[in-house]
Amino acid sequence: MIEQLKAFGNVETDRSFKQLTTLKVGGNVKIFFEPIDIRSLVLGLEIIKKHQLPYKIIGFGSNILCSDNDYNGVVIKLSNLNHFEINDNELYTEAGTPIITIANFAINNGLSGLQFATGIPAMVGGTIFMNASAYNEGISDVISEVLVYKNHSLKWIAAKDLEFAYRNSIFQRKKDWIIVAATFNLKPDSISRLKKISVDRNTRRWQTQPIKYPNCGSIFRNLENYQIWKLVDDLKLRGKIIGQAQISEKHSNFIVNLGNCQAKDINTLIDLICEKAKSEKNIDLKLEVEKFNW
Repeated sequence: MIEQLKAFGNVETDRSFKQLTTLKVGGNVKIFFEPIDIRSLVLGLEIIKKHQLPYKIIGFGSNILCSDNDYNGVVIKLSNLNHFEINDNELYTEAGTPIITIANFAINNGLSGLQFATGIPAMVGGTIFMNASAYNEGISDVISEVLVYKNHSLKWIAAKDLEFAYRNSIFQRKKDWIIVAATFNLKPDSISRLKKISVDRNTRRWQTQPIKYPNCGSIFRNLENYQIWKLVDDLKLRGKIIGQAQISEKHSNFIVNLGNCQAKDINTLIDLICEKAKSEKNIDLKLEVEKFNW
């Protein structure tokens, strides 16, 4: 199977989730596959399915907590699916393009709608999967349609049919649907104004988030009337350390890797926050980070 996959992209057998995720934790991966383009992705998937191996699509690796266990399947990274272009006010992009690249490209072409995303460390596919948002703006506000691989074929699906909600989309329930590309409807705006918004928001992000340490972004989804960082502070857990994992002292909805951290230590901190939130505040928390291979 490995030789078959090599016809359609880069194949490796010595990768680890420590290399593939921003948390830099996790076990080894049996097969790593990086398809050349959309056609190679489709043909590669058919080979993987024929051999009945499990597979996982991964992007920037910034919103995922992989266990310390080895993964006996194929990890597919879409970094070569990175073509993008603008046609009038419509922006087309493949799923493996960094959203920061797309957002800055739009700004430099005087198009508004993605300026909230210039500091999000994710690929386009990941932002659609999670319906990423910041500063009261979100990816679903500007999506027109998404190209999806499902049932052995490619299909464009309109945004209205993708069940977008806060940190949610249909892709979180349809695990076999793969985001391949998308189109965004943007609006003309002043380049200087958009750049100022981007700089201001990124400055705020750098000042409030623990970017010095490996992390996966926010751990929990915010509550309607109670910000998670405030809840964690009220539970007196800011700065709590287990092993080499720490609830960030800078932003307590982040857990950081202080060094040679293990995924189980991060998971123990997550469980601790959940248990105390329930026992002391009667609050059930929902994860924003995806847990994989547990």
